[in-house]
Amino acid sequence: MTRSRSHSAGHAPAGNQADGSLGSRHRTLPVALVIPVKNEAHALPELFAALALAPEWPAEIVFVDAGSGDGTVQQLHAWWQAGARPGTRFALIEQPGALPGGGRNAGVAATLAGWVAFLDGGIRPAPDWLARLYACAQAGGRDHAFGLCRFHAATPIALAVCALTNGVDQQRSVLPASIFARAVFGRIGGFPEHLRSAEDLLWLARFGQAYGERLICGEALVHYTHYPDTFAAIFHKWRTFERSSVQAGVGAPLRRAMLSGALAGLLLAWFAPQAAGAALAAYLLLRGVLDPLRRSRSLMWWRTAPLALLAAPLCAVCIDGGKMAGALAGWVAQPPGRA
Repeated sequence: MTRSRSHSAGHAPAGNQADGSLGSRHRTLPVALVIPVKNEAHALPELFAALALAPEWPAEIVFVDAGSGDGTVQQLHAWWQAGARPGTRFALIEQPGALPGGGRNAGVAATLAGWVAFLDGGIRPAPDWLARLYACAQAGGRDHAFGLCRFHAATPIALAVCALTNGVDQQRSVLPASIFARAVFGRIGGFPEHLRSAEDLLWLARFGQAYGERLICGEALVHYTHYPDTFAAIFHKWRTFERSSVQAGVGAPLRRAMLSGALAGLLLAWFAPQAAGAALAAYLLLRGVLDPLRRSRSLMWWRTAPLALLAAPLCAVCIDGGKMAGALAGWVAQPPGRA
């Protein structure tokens, strides 16, 4: 069980918007904004700057910290003390060891507003994101609305990872850009708390069963750019994700196909080395060169960082190698009868 501490703050004088502090012009929305964080000090300034530009603010902002050691907590307190907006309640819940699902659940439980919106610490919302999202749900007469996330990155390795996964400049509906009426959580429950990743996939599956097709608000936009930029970090991220996916029971067909292909490659290497070399070259071409083209919005997805084109095949090996390692670890860790 994690230890939880909650800090809340009321109102303070408005600050100067130019330096990322909070400004005075606002209209409060009946929404609680829940943001789980852990070691997000590098990304929070972008979030603060985006929020400072928003003309309409939520009634509540709740951060849930899972045990940061990089100054995240201090940064959050300093940001709010620099100029809180009248009409908005700020709370910081310290919950060391909490995984993303537990963090979101704790944040929802700590709020009172009739609507709950989610962000992540590494996401930068457009200034009018929340206002458009709330207006979209109201206009559609629905108890939810999903915003769109645009994916990009700056460094060559991070840009290659973006191209290999979400696709450079692509926009997709994601949970940490969306809003839900509080009644949704009463109907389908909270997020799984035992998974380091893929908890949102399980929750969204339950959401889809209960509510059907999502309402997508194409004008509510957030941005994500914080992809890993070292090969070791790439391997670790996708190993962790795949292990949690095994535990969550999602993605099994694709996982079996991936591992079957790897096994076939090992057999070829043993019995037909030349054929194995050709298969490896085909894999690097398909996965490291053609797949980023298929996923990204532009054929020249690498134009802002040309070295990303060369990094993509190696990044593909790290991603897929991490997935295979995570899948094996997840299967080993499963209780008997669930593998």
